[in-house]
Amino acid sequence: MTDRPAWAKTYLPVIVGAAAALTLGAFVSSIGVVGLAVIWMGIALTVVGVYAYGWKHDALSAKKERDELAMKVGERDTRTEPPATSDERRMKDLQGQLKRAKDEAEAWKRTTEEQKEARLKAEREMEESKKKPAQRAKPALELRGEVILATDLVSTPDHTGDFVSKRLKRGMVIDILAESSAWFTLHVFDSENFRRFTESRRNTDYFISKRNVSSYKERVTIPRGDDWFFVVEPAEGNDTADVRLTIALVGEE
Repeated sequence: MTDRPAWAKTYLPVIVGAAAALTLGAFVSSIGVVGLAVIWMGIALTVVGVYAYGWKHDALSAKKERDELAMKVGERDTRTEPPATSDERRMKDLQGQLKRAKDEAEAWKRTTEEQKEARLKAEREMEESKKKPAQRAKPALELRGEVILATDLVSTPDHTGDFVSKRLKRGMVIDILAESSAWFTLHVFDSENFRRFTESRRNTDYFISKRNVSSYKERVTIPRGDDWFFVVEPAEGNDTADVRLTIALVGEE
């Protein structure tokens, strides 16, 4: 900041000269002390006002220059750190996607391991239940009449499935009782459908078909005279079956 405004340096001598001339004139005109004091007070106020205005103008100019300099410095700092390019934004987006995919894969892995553990547990429990002898329940249907067939039917991995046949007349009422210590499947066919069954034909008609049971009791009426076949197979998941089959003649219709 300067001591005096630049324009005041030019005009101030004129003002002072004019004041001196007026003062000299006052002396000449003998206006007295009061008039002289008034004139110099006016001159002093004018000079102070001129300096005050100049100082204020210089202060505002300095503030403006300081703000412009700060703005330039800020722009320079901004230019030193350029905004992220499209490739950088793409890279950040891919990194985010990779992180989300990794989190999802870990969650899926945990879920898969839990499902695998549950499946293995269920398989162990199934194997234990197969090995444990089943407790035979008391038949709800008691065998009555003459026992016309009693045999053991055994199915092994080397000999899958076992059967026995019996000639029965139309209208005969029989009780069928099949029991085992493991799960098994029982089918009953007439001669024609037994042939279809052995040929694995799709149009096989089952007279009786009970799957995955440990005991089976039922009273049936023979619909026609024929050779009737009683077939035993292992239950699903088993490879052996040992079934005691008993047939009793109750009467005839």
